[in-house]
Amino acid sequence: MLEDFRIAVFITFAFRRERLHYLFQVLRSLGEFPVTRMDVIVFTNTVDTDAIESIQAFRANTFDELKSLQIVSVDDLEHPFDLTWAHKPYLKQCLRDQQKDFTHFIYMEDDLRFTYSNFQYFVCSEQELRQHGLIPSFVRFEYNQSRATICLSDHMHPQRMAGKKHVDLHGVSFMNSDYPYIAMFVMTRSHAEEHLSNPSFDKEGSAGSHGWWIAERAAMGITWDNVPTGYTSRYVVGFRDNLPVPQAYIHHMPDNYTNDYSEQRKMLAKLTPGEAFQR
Repeated sequence: MLEDFRIAVFITFAFRRERLHYLFQVLRSLGEFPVTRMDVIVFTNTVDTDAIESIQAFRANTFDELKSLQIVSVDDLEHPFDLTWAHKPYLKQCLRDQQKDFTHFIYMEDDLRFTYSNFQYFVCSEQELRQHGLIPSFVRFEYNQSRATICLSDHMHPQRMAGKKHVDLHGVSFMNSDYPYIAMFVMTRSHAEEHLSNPSFDKEGSAGSHGWWIAERAAMGITWDNVPTGYTSRYVVGFRDNLPVPQAYIHHMPDNYTNDYSEQRKMLAKLTPGEAFQR
């Protein structure tokens, strides 16, 4: 049975042939969403016909007739990271498209496996959290080969859970992660309207919201806009027994940070969920 969701998805893909398989997995996961409409737009920095066709060819093996795939080539970038901002005008266009009447908007980088279970977790908690000015969010994980377990991609230090302000919904406690960056966002129509009206929608203006770099700011959405008193950001993650609920985990498929123990990367993605979130 189809769920009556109409989703616009924007994906940043800096073309590298050896990374096409990640993009394929992203599209395959999106293709499993049982929704009435999904329009996916991939933004890439190549104008090479063969390269673009290699992306477009994925459609036949991932999407049904209710889903579309569009490739947008962006070759006039001042900086390579500016590709992450190419989706903003399209987000505005999709929000204003009265015929398609999208219910949700997703931005993501090209190597995140975002599942329908992730989306349902967002939908099921968003309306109740909205009453508190909060937005359900996620944690990224990678598989650490030497430890044979998962580690959190974006957590560099443990955080204490005791005393954190939270909202309890149906046995799940929603509270801030100290590291809210997840390289993506999910928005409702009201979130998107808010985003368009705030400095976070502009590459230069967003620098005043937070000191993240260009690509990170493109994915922050309204993380730092209108933060409720007692919280550090709008984004809250669902926890049960001091661990994120399973539906809140998003796989960063390359698993590259957790398995890199070089001096430069030694602190990235080395904490398991139990090590990252402490009582």
